[in-house]
Order: sequence, then structure tokens, then C-alpha cells
Amino acid sequence: MSLREEIRELCIAHDKQMAEDREWLARRGQARPFVRKSDDPAGLIFKTVENEPAPASEGDPWAGWNAWMGAHLDNLRAEIENALVDLVVLLRKDWEQDIRRAVTERDAEIAHLRGQVEVLTRLYASKSADIHDLPMRPKDVA
Repeated sequence: MSLREEIRELCIAHDKQMAEDREWLARRGQARPFVRKSDDPAGLIFKTVENEPAPASEGDPWAGWNAWMGAHLDNLRAEIENALVDLVVLLRKDWEQDIRRAVTERDAEIAHLRGQVEVLTRLYASKSADIHDLPMRPKDVA
């Protein structure tokens, strides 16, 4: 999955969550408002908060981001690893074909050379009786 597709899916999920929150708030507003106003003639408004805010988390404020990024990088590493494995498999197949071709050529050359050696051996064996020792020719005398 590309980064663009991942962002698109996250935006769609966010829009869906926001719509659900608006619906929930609308239902909640009809049932009971968050803030109650008093009818004080002095113009004072007294508010009561029923929901306490979540306590501030202590520790690393980037913990969520770091966790997401770590998981994202793990996914990227897995994709790269799979791509490298596929590449090595393809290269090994290609190399194997090259090696088999070279071995076939080498075997053909060996067979050809064996044939030549065999012919020369037969020629030597049949002509050995006809060969006479020739006198040694002195080296060039100046």
C-alpha cells in the first residue's frame, strides 16, 4: 500500500468518525446538555461540568507518534525485504541459466578436443613405424 493510499484511508476513517461524533453530540444535546444555566436575575451564569477532562499523561508526548512510525517502518522493512527476496530469486534463475549454458559450451569443447586427441593418437600410433630418426641439423652457423 502506498503512502498516498494509506493517507486516503485514514482521511476516510477520520471523516466517518467525525460524522459519528456529530450524531452522538446531537443525540446527547437532545437528551441532556453538557452545561446547565441558571435563571439568576443578576445575569450570572452557573455552569456545572459533568465530564471531567482526561488527566494529562505524563511521559513522552510523542509516544503515540513513535509507536505509529515504528509500526509503519516495520511494514516498509517487510515490503523491502520481500522485494529483495524476489530480486534474488530472479537473479539466481538468470545466473543458473547462464551457468548451464556455459557448462554446455564447455562440455561441447571438451568433446571436440577429445576427438582431436584421439585422432592424433591414432595417427601417431600408425606412423610411428614409418618415422626415421633424422640427423640433427646444426643450429645456424654464421
